[in-house]
Amino acid sequence: MNGKIAFVSLRDGNQEIYVMNADGSDVQRLTFNPAADVEPAWSPDGSRIAWRSERDGNAEIYVMNADGSNQTRLTTMRRSMPNRLVAGRPADRIHELAHGQRPGVRHESRWDQSA
Repeated sequence: MNGKIAFVSLRDGNQEIYVMNADGSDVQRLTFNPAADVEPAWSPDGSRIAWRSERDGNAEIYVMNADGSNQTRLTTMRRSMPNRLVAGRPADRIHELAHGQRPGVRHESRWDQSA
């Protein structure tokens, strides 16, 4: 892991994703969008963060590098389908959604380490 904490704050007017050191120093804002960006979850190796946002009008899951670069939408959901990261197992859910696999089916690799 990289020793950073990812969190959501309203300090700039709406819900955005931030990271900071474990001691509270070096707070950095990673997302800059008028829509709420919530539920950050680290990849197992600490190199990426997944989160939920409604920046395209409905709930979708996105992923970015730990420094906020390369923000990419992983899902394309219908408006009627809520999309939440599952507490305790977010990497499993993200992998399933990103690769079109059924929720609850076990797989060896949860994150594609090549991206």
